[in-house]
Amino acid sequence: MASKNMFCQILGALFKPSAISVIGWFLLLCLGVVACFQFAGLQIFGNLIELPCKLYIFGGVTIAALLAISACSTLTDVFSLLKKEVELTRCQIAILVVIGLWIISFLLIFDIRQDTTYYLALLVLGSMVGWIFKDILRGVTAFVHLRINHLLNIGDWVQVPKYNVDGEVRRVTLTTVTILNWDTTTSSLPIAALHTEHFVNMQRMAEGKTYGRQMVKTFYINNKYIHSLSAQEADSLRKKLILNDAPHYLQECDIQEGALNIRLFRLYIYHWLMNHPDVSQKPWVLARWMDPGEHGTPLQIYIYLTKSNLSAYEWSQSQIIEHIISSLDLFGLELFQSS
Repeated sequence: MASKNMFCQILGALFKPSAISVIGWFLLLCLGVVACFQFAGLQIFGNLIELPCKLYIFGGVTIAALLAISACSTLTDVFSLLKKEVELTRCQIAILVVIGLWIISFLLIFDIRQDTTYYLALLVLGSMVGWIFKDILRGVTAFVHLRINHLLNIGDWVQVPKYNVDGEVRRVTLTTVTILNWDTTTSSLPIAALHTEHFVNMQRMAEGKTYGRQMVKTFYINNKYIHSLSAQEADSLRKKLILNDAPHYLQECDIQEGALNIRLFRLYIYHWLMNHPDVSQKPWVLARWMDPGEHGTPLQIYIYLTKSNLSAYEWSQSQIIEHIISSLDLFGLELFQSS
């Protein structure tokens, strides 16, 4: 049943109305009619179209190859929409096979061998074609590498920083990758660019098959507010934590006279993140101080959020940022801002 369906799809692609298919079938029909008249000994327009038999055969092979490539391109669009990865790859391999058979047919039909005068010309022509189509050859190599290693599939969320591309893969061919960006624009890149340049496949993360989506944020603390707590400030901090229903994020022994307020702040944020329902406990939860500088002392939050969907991720990230900023006041701290 599956093979019958595939046969129907191939027939549909071959006879689908398009510029290439219509012209191809028309030329094939004309070539057949002219060949029949000539081989029957009849003349059309005098001797203008009396051609050698080899040219008729090669012309027919060329037109058939163009029709096959057109059908494979049509099926590529269909399988891209249906996200049928195996069939899509087969279509692209079929295009390579058709091109290879066309080249072999050319050599056999015109009997081009090493001992003929055409051999040197063929080498020169092959070198020129290889140079002209070097980008296509690189694309074929990249396609084989990416598909065999399952690095790129239809529907994957990919980012290509160099080209400012961030979206979903919609179409993959031997030469190009079409990506629908999240800002609703469409980007078409040479597939070789994904082989040579850095790109990130976010799909496994989006499907929840990793620890989560990375969140890295840095908060610059104004140095002039960093100080050791007095006894009165330590007592006030205990009361504030109770009022904010957060006494369990810091131990009683930590909130003492002489304790550094930024240390207590870091411990509080760390334990708060450890208890947050959207923060993954793996591979790590970091709340760390970076090197102090002219913009204050930076506190970096390095965590993974379990909600990787764009809207849910941004919502959780915003809530975490808002809480960290609002918690600064509990410890008598402020963010750095230039005057």
